[in-house]
Amino acid sequence: MSDARPSSLPLEEAKKTLAASAPDARAGVAAQSHADREILHYLSADPEAAVRVEVAKNENTGEATNLKLTDDIDPEVRTELARKIGRLLPNLRDGDAERLSDLTLATLDKLSRDQLPRVRQALAEELKRSRNVPNAILLRLARDLKSIVSAPILEYSPLLADDDLIELIGAGLATERLEAVARRKGLSENVSDKIAATLDVPAVAALLRNKDAQVRAETLERLAEEAEAIAEWHEPLAVRPELSLRAIRRISEFVAAELVELLAERTGLDAPTRDALRKRTRERVADQSAEEEDDETRVARLIAEAEAGEGVNEAFVTDALGRKDRAATKTALAKLSGLPQDIVDKMIAAKTAKAICALFWKAGLSMRAALSGQEVLAGLAPSARMLPKDGVDYPMTDEELNWMVGYFADAA
Repeated sequence: MSDARPSSLPLEEAKKTLAASAPDARAGVAAQSHADREILHYLSADPEAAVRVEVAKNENTGEATNLKLTDDIDPEVRTELARKIGRLLPNLRDGDAERLSDLTLATLDKLSRDQLPRVRQALAEELKRSRNVPNAILLRLARDLKSIVSAPILEYSPLLADDDLIELIGAGLATERLEAVARRKGLSENVSDKIAATLDVPAVAALLRNKDAQVRAETLERLAEEAEAIAEWHEPLAVRPELSLRAIRRISEFVAAELVELLAERTGLDAPTRDALRKRTRERVADQSAEEEDDETRVARLIAEAEAGEGVNEAFVTDALGRKDRAATKTALAKLSGLPQDIVDKMIAAKTAKAICALFWKAGLSMRAALSGQEVLAGLAPSARMLPKDGVDYPMTDEELNWMVGYFADAA
C-alpha cells in the first residue's frame, strides 16, 4: 500500500483496507511522513503496539491524536511520543512557548507527569537545551525526584535562572541532582555559594572541577577549612585560579607533595610564600617516603612503646587521630575492640557514621574520639557525621551499636 488514503478511496473504505492488512503494512502506513491525519488517528487505536509506536513517532500526527496517545498502555508508545514532542519544541523561535496550542500544552503536561520515569526522561532529554519549554513544565521536570529525569534539565536548561537554582538547592537536592547543577556552564557565584554550603562531597568536587563556574575566593577559603579529610577535593581545589594566599597556605598543610609543588608554581606569589611552599614540598616527600618504606614496623614500634608505658588506650588513639595516622589508629582499634583487623578495615571502608561509632564503642572509646574518627578515618563531611548526644554520649543505643558490629562480623 503506497498511500495512507488515496484520493479516490473514502475514509471508511481505507479503514477497512487497513484492518484487513498485515501489522507490518499498517506500521508502514503509520510511518509515512505525509500520512493522512485521520488515518493516523484511526491507527492510534491499532491493537498492535508497533503500529501505535509509528503513529507516536510521526511528526504529521495531529495534536488531538498526540494527546490521546499519552494514555496509551504501552510505555514505548508514550516514550516515542515524548521524544517527538520534545524534539519539535526547539523548532519554535526563541521565546515562542506561549504560542503552543492548548492540545500540545496538555500533551506536554501529561507526559511530564507520566508514571514511568523512562517516559519523563525521554521528554527531559529532548527539552534540556530548549528555550521554548513552558515554565511550569520545566520546573516540574527540574524538581523530579528521579535524577535521570531532573539531572539533564538541571545541568543544561538555559531557562533556569539563578533564583530557580537557588530555590531548588534550598529545598534539598540529592547528590546526583546537586552534581548536575554544579556542572552547569556559566555557574554564578551566588549559585556556587549555595552548592558549597551544602558540603556535599561529590557535588562540591564537581563544582571545583567546573572551570566555567565562578567561585568567590572567600568560598574557597571556607572549603579549604573543611577539605583536609576529603581527598576528593584536594586536587580540584588546589588548581582553582581564585585561591587566596590564605587558602593556598591552608591547603598546603595537608595535600600531597605534588599538589604543594603545583601551588608553589602559581603566578602572583611572593618569594617568601613560594619558598615556604617548596620547603613544605621537600618535607612532605620525605615524610611520605618514610611512611611508605616501613609503615608496618613503625606502627608495631608505636604499639610496643605504648604497651611498655600506659598501654594502648584512648590517649593513644586520640594522639594517632591528631597526627592523621590512620595505620596506627586502625591497629589500635583492632587491639582494643578484639575484632579481627579485616573486620575493622571493613567497618572503616563502609564510610558511614554509624559503622565508625559502633567500632569506637566496641573498642571502649568515647564518642568524642568517634567524632574525630568519622573525619580522619572515613573522611565524612560535617553534615554526614553523627554528633555526641548531650555533648558526650553516643547517639545510638548499646543495642543498636552492638547490632552494627554484628552486621559486619557476620558478613565476614
